[in-house]
Amino acid sequence: MRRPALHCGSIFLALLLSSAPAFADVIELKNGQRVEGVFKSASPGSIVVEVGGQELSLDRDKIRAIYLGDAPIPRNVASPRDDAMRALKGLQSVVSGGVAYRDYAPRVNDAKVLVDRFIQESPGEPKEIRSTIGSAMQFYSSAARAWSARLSRNYEQVAADKAFLDCKEMIPIVEKAKSDKFAISEAAKVGIAVSLSFEPLWSCASEKIAEADKAISILAK
Repeated sequence: MRRPALHCGSIFLALLLSSAPAFADVIELKNGQRVEGVFKSASPGSIVVEVGGQELSLDRDKIRAIYLGDAPIPRNVASPRDDAMRALKGLQSVVSGGVAYRDYAPRVNDAKVLVDRFIQESPGEPKEIRSTIGSAMQFYSSAARAWSARLSRNYEQVAADKAFLDCKEMIPIVEKAKSDKFAISEAAKVGIAVSLSFEPLWSCASEKIAEADKAISILAK
């Protein structure tokens, strides 16, 4: 019979682990690693577990959960954050390798579903991670709209988007377009410029993915 998981404050949430040997206590660390042995004691600053006949002291701040007895069997279900990051990195990969619009557009739509799901279903995730993942998706979506406008020549819809303005590399392109003395509307000038030179949006998306990766890595420590 499985003995109950011992929760040390609100941070010790039961996560999915591979099964442990019968009657072994399992200490799960925030970085995903685990220690199997015999739970001995807990103090405000540390947890003591006996491993191979020797007592090991673990920093309590680095522990996510303690299971007394066998740990839960994993269901191998990816989290919404994992799905979102995997989708964004997939876009990053196809862009770096060269991609046609007919392949890019549906991949953006599929990725957006996963990113939206993550943002909507994970309110407990750190704001920095939610924001950077959302921004990366925004840049890929803006690039898709600009690419579509380049093909359809419906430029003013791109100018109305405004999301591209969050990419600092696009600002000089936009400002130069506004200063041009063509006898067309400013929206058309901006839309044309962005549609013909939207590739920096992919660089900005990659930067956000790197920021998200860093924040996730820090969270896991």
